[in-house]
Amino acid sequence: MAILRLNIEDEDTLELIGIQSSWPEHRLVWTLNKELEVLLERSEDYILETSLEASEQGLFSSEDKKEFSVFEYESDFERMVLVSNLSQGMALYDKGRPFDYLLRIDSSQRSLRDCSDLISEMKGILAVGRIDCGPGERASKPFNALD
Repeated sequence: MAILRLNIEDEDTLELIGIQSSWPEHRLVWTLNKELEVLLERSEDYILETSLEASEQGLFSSEDKKEFSVFEYESDFERMVLVSNLSQGMALYDKGRPFDYLLRIDSSQRSLRDCSDLISEMKGILAVGRIDCGPGERASKPFNALD
């Protein structure tokens, strides 16, 4: 008798590639465009509003806005979104290695693993890692806002 297994994946889990790079933002985007043969273009920054605790002299708490750069590419077969992970001392993804950028790839032509391997071979890339984050995590918010 054959055993059938039902593989249920949590659809809400977001799979990302974390990138740590020594290059400035424009050079990283240019290199990704060249190596992945895509055209990531700058789009509107993702703004995360955080509330600051009231200071000893202040009566009220205040809000602080952190801006994260966003680059997007979309074709008939795939969509890529690159988001800066760091803004004014705050990281969207702050577990483990301190990545500079988070990349989401939805593609019918290439796998996340293939892209991760290709990116890790680039000269200015210090580290690449796979990240799984849930819908409530701060790192998934800019990607969910774009959907």
